Amino acid sequence: MKKLVLFVCLTMSFSCLFAQTSGSSGESIATAAGFLTITKLNSSKPGDGGAFAVRLNGKDFDVLYGVKYVYFADVKKEVASRIIVEDYIGGFSTPPVLLLYDFLGKTPRVFNVSDSLDVAQVCWSTKSVFLQSNDRWYEFRGTHLVRRQPAKNCDSRGQS
Repeated sequence: MKKLVLFVCLTMSFSCLFAQTSGSSGESIATAAGFLTITKLNSSKPGDGGAFAVRLNGKDFDVLYGVKYVYFADVKKEVASRIIVEDYIGGFSTPPVLLLYDFLGKTPRVFNVSDSLDVAQVCWSTKSVFLQSNDRWYEFRGTHLVRRQPAKNCDSRGQS
């Protein structure tokens, strides 16, 4: 039993090392479409209740509503082509809203992936992203999320 508890604790610690976590006042990420900035919104400022403004090259791109967020980036040569974002709207006691920021096409897009997965690991392939949650793997391709194992050559780069 002690070994199981130790294994679970180590696994959780290891998984956290793979993600970039933030709740700070600002962050900038180089993407294939330019610079993505995530900035904490002033709570006294009137608005739609968002906690973080997400801007791409200075223009509004998305709003995160949680008190914290975690992201996994598909990075090649220090530039992100896709980013998975976990938006903890209900705090850390409920699964986050899961989003995909895709910068591969002509127009950068935001995809709503799920509101019930708490991601432990991300694996990137050319046309999809694989997400591990509760020892199960899921593939998000286009606009569909299905349960599927990643290929052996799936790339987990960019989870530093």
